[in-house]
Amino acid sequence: MTSSRRCPKPPPGDSYWSSYLSPPPDMTRYRRGAIVLDVGCGNGAQLARLREAGHRAIGVEVDPEAARACQRSGHAVVIASLENLPFRSSSCPGILCKVVIPYTDEQLAIAEIGRVLAPGGVALLYLHGLGYSLRYLLKPDIWKRAVYAAKTILNTVVYRVVGRRLPGRLGDTLFQSETRLRRCYRSAGLTLESTIPSRRFVGRPVFIGHVVRK
Repeated sequence: MTSSRRCPKPPPGDSYWSSYLSPPPDMTRYRRGAIVLDVGCGNGAQLARLREAGHRAIGVEVDPEAARACQRSGHAVVIASLENLPFRSSSCPGILCKVVIPYTDEQLAIAEIGRVLAPGGVALLYLHGLGYSLRYLLKPDIWKRAVYAAKTILNTVVYRVVGRRLPGRLGDTLFQSETRLRRCYRSAGLTLESTIPSRRFVGRPVFIGHVVRK
């Protein structure tokens, strides 16, 4: 299985995406006191929010350095990829996954979410739509991101046609579509419960936010 990846992102406080961001995760979606996995926990900001909301938060992070930094801050974190979660099937009542699926094989990643999520459990998923790549391509803040966007679009077209990503760095990210996501949800035994609103760019979704339930 492939590992979750990261791509170049604007630095914290950058206004480039500020008007497009989705509302922050609604932690009341999870049953209070339940275990919630924060997949791609990064610096631990969402882990802290989950704990403040009364949940038993466990981080999952593919980057060992980031995972150890979270552990030093007192968070429970395991080093793993989204495509290979080290948890029993149907064992986790809640999952939070903010912009990790674009850097995975989305079908494998969503299947793994469906495997681990407990019956009746809820997952909040944030993803990239085509508008994310189009804005970088048509209105880049730096030229490297325009190249990255073109590569993302090309890789996604190949993935849709042949079911595989391009090799190496050419294939390290995808944008998502509602049609493909709904198909993946059905295959994984998940139901799309609601959509988290987000602005569009040239008519295409920039960030996709979904609430899914098993």
